[in-house]
Amino acid sequence: MKLFLLLLLGAFLGSCIKEIDKVPAFEGPRLVVNSLINPDSIVRVNVSLSGSNAQGTQFLNDVSVQLFEDGQLVGIFSYDTLGWYQNDFYPAIGKLYKLVVSSSTYGEVSAKTVIPALPADLTGIYYKSSALPIQTNEQIAFYDTETEVQFTDAEGVANYYEVGENRFLYEQTQEKDPSILMDGDLSYNPLTYYFSDFLFDGTNKHLVLRKGGEVSLMQVVEVPLAQYPLRFRSCSAAYYQFRKSWTKHLYNQTLGQNLDDPIQLLFFGDPVVLFTNVLGGYGIFAGYHETIISVQYVP
Repeated sequence: MKLFLLLLLGAFLGSCIKEIDKVPAFEGPRLVVNSLINPDSIVRVNVSLSGSNAQGTQFLNDVSVQLFEDGQLVGIFSYDTLGWYQNDFYPAIGKLYKLVVSSSTYGEVSAKTVIPALPADLTGIYYKSSALPIQTNEQIAFYDTETEVQFTDAEGVANYYEVGENRFLYEQTQEKDPSILMDGDLSYNPLTYYFSDFLFDGTNKHLVLRKGGEVSLMQVVEVPLAQYPLRFRSCSAAYYQFRKSWTKHLYNQTLGQNLDDPIQLLFFGDPVVLFTNVLGGYGIFAGYHETIISVQYVP
């Protein structure tokens, strides 16, 4: 029986052939620069070296970090701790920012980004989506709900957004909005919903999210939550591209308990190359503008 199982396993593994490109020679460590900027916070930049997981993160505390706004130097950074550099500058919406990091040992890298404006007419409502309560106990019942976020998308330019949180992690999604279904990478269990304006460029968007808020039934009285907060971001293209690659990377991480199981390892995803806009190095320099929508209940 054991021999039969071994032969079956060998035949199964032999039928799973995957061609991969030749792994390039290691070119030595490079600068890894990470910074997400928004108009409500000072600029912080993390600098480290690329390397293997076995080496651990190698933070750098002796590099030069400079920030330029529309070509003008606006900030020279001081070192804080664990690879973090910061200054007291608050970036603005619509400006072009260039980040330059220089090391006497590892050379110079740079990246550019912008902070997009929030869309016009941004509002949110939520309402009951079930006629009868869907969860009950002896004293209280709850109705199913949906949230609708409305805004006007700027015409003629590519816009990117991030909203809310994924309420269906590790289960079959109930989301139905076309933009989220097309663009949100739902099969990879994203923590939030991100999407582009590809399907609604320049129009008034009615984004529908399943769940949100709370409407309870106590005896015969409906008690809705008057409002609830919902995070909404306008994102740069670099933020959007990195967010998509990071979601797939996180989903495809193998767990330690599976490393001794060759069958289980077959079904983990391929390694994902993380998006980077850092010229000469790795990492991400991207902008976003965030607000909290007060989502109102509508009977």
